[in-house]
Amino acid sequence: MYLYRVYGRNLQSNVEIPGFQQIDGDKNDVTVTWPDEPSTYPGLDGTEAVYRSHYHPAEGGEKPFALFHVDSSFIARWEEICDFEVSDDGSRIVCHPWPGANWGEVNPFIQGRILPLALNFQGAVTLHGAAVQVDGGVAALLGTSGTGKSTLSASFHALGHTLVADDLVAVWQESDTPTVEWGPNHVRLDERSIEFIRGEMGGDLNTAPDYDKTRVTLRAQRADLSSGAQLRTIYILQRVDADELDGPEIVELSSIEALPVIMQGISNRSILDKRRLGEQFGLIARMLNSVPVKHLRYPSGMELLPEVCRAVNADV
Repeated sequence: MYLYRVYGRNLQSNVEIPGFQQIDGDKNDVTVTWPDEPSTYPGLDGTEAVYRSHYHPAEGGEKPFALFHVDSSFIARWEEICDFEVSDDGSRIVCHPWPGANWGEVNPFIQGRILPLALNFQGAVTLHGAAVQVDGGVAALLGTSGTGKSTLSASFHALGHTLVADDLVAVWQESDTPTVEWGPNHVRLDERSIEFIRGEMGGDLNTAPDYDKTRVTLRAQRADLSSGAQLRTIYILQRVDADELDGPEIVELSSIEALPVIMQGISNRSILDKRRLGEQFGLIARMLNSVPVKHLRYPSGMELLPEVCRAVNADV
């Protein structure tokens, strides 16, 4: 068994999870179980799904996705990949891989979709984005797909800032201070972004295949993961054509403007029921009492990313 500290929780797993930092101890908040033999979750009838959609496999095309509520668990089914069973309190994740699926295919779904769901059930604000340390606190980078969250966070790293998390920003408010807890030590990038970051850092990168992208390790293991860092500012990214904007532009939003924008950035927003969305709404409203939200427009072109990072660093 492996024990990890990630996103402010102890996670126990019977299979190794790349990028998660191992710790000593016997207390766990979340357990991930991978079976000895492939076995889909029994007895699921597609007509009983509480939500249906599609996902895009790494090899292209699309396959069905469905969410079920069975007794006190949620079952998330990515057809031909895995059925994930998540307990209602977020403490237990059981993988039911389809025949032929391997851990390398399933792990990105654990990290990107299923673990955020479990953390959400345990009371975290779970946002799809990235986070970096700036001036002792955390700047969160949110935005729709393609706005450059991961590439921008890697650019911050190239300029000497520490990566806190990529793909998922987990914010806990167990005190009056919203805190972002440490995620895995890597980002997932496409080849064009990797070449740019390699040039900025002036050396080789630690890379590994990761489903549809490449995993790039950016942060050394930390001695202390017992507490995260204060969330200072949330930036909503918008990348525009270079001929529309000379340089980065930062404008603060009012709480009324920011609340619906942050709600749009909740991980798994489309599959959460009304009660869970209501809980996230309340947590986000509380968070916005102390955390400013700013609209960050910046011109496209990777060579301009260091300028964007410097603008954020000066603004926080």
